[in-house]
Amino acid sequence: MTLERSILVSSWIISIILLKVFVPKKKKREAWLIFLFMQTFNWYFGLVVVEFELIKYPVVLFEAAEKANRTSFLFEFMAFPVLCVMFTLYLPKRKPWHRRVLHRIHRFDYPL
Repeated sequence: MTLERSILVSSWIISIILLKVFVPKKKKREAWLIFLFMQTFNWYFGLVVVEFELIKYPVVLFEAAEKANRTSFLFEFMAFPVLCVMFTLYLPKRKPWHRRVLHRIHRFDYPL
């Protein structure tokens, strides 16, 4: 297994563990909604970016479907949606505005 494939596999494992461990039972419905919503938008915009050749992924997870879908399956369907779930679930909603801004800067290094 190459280094790139091992990074892909470990990213899958880490994403699944993050969902299992850090999503509370009371917020599973909200987490699934965020997860599926982000998958939809991420898939569409990922296709646009790849088709205009703004980005090229060095390793494709499913080589048989490379001609139909050259996007990163891991990033667009697992890693980024999981990060969005974690960010949204743990955003301090009832804190002062400066705490919310600091949360955004701390999590992503830039305010959204």
